[in-house]
Amino acid sequence: LAAADETVWQQAFEAFRDHGVRKQYHALAFGRFDAPEGTLNAWLIKDAKRATVKVLHRDASGARPITTRYRVRAEAVPGLFHVDLEPVTGRTHQLRAHMADFGHPLLGDDRYGDRAANRSYRGGKLCLWHEKLEIPKDSPLIDYRGMVFEAKAPQWI
Repeated sequence: LAAADETVWQQAFEAFRDHGVRKQYHALAFGRFDAPEGTLNAWLIKDAKRATVKVLHRDASGARPITTRYRVRAEAVPGLFHVDLEPVTGRTHQLRAHMADFGHPLLGDDRYGDRAANRSYRGGKLCLWHEKLEIPKDSPLIDYRGMVFEAKAPQWI
């Protein structure tokens, strides 16, 4: 996103900071899901030196809570599923790390996923797409309230 002026930038900063923007991603994830949709909750700790994060299942010093919603769309090929992901909290690498920790690494994610499996599909390219951005009617982004922005899907979808 880009802001045309300081006012819009401040509004956007506030909207994202307060989780007042809904982001939807589309991904390809490995493994059969027990439930067709759900909400994942955990904590995330960032290692800035290594540019990675780690998912924890309990609070710890320096960890921040994360919430990710998922919905399985369809099976792409045996063992690989189209999934909608919504990062409610929106932390660094949240979707990739959370899904891998949940047992469903994203196709092409060598950092948190399965490098060998990634090579067997699509040459290892990450299959994670920011598909939709929704600005709620009560958003601080005054001129954009109620708008939905969608990005054209890549070929892998």
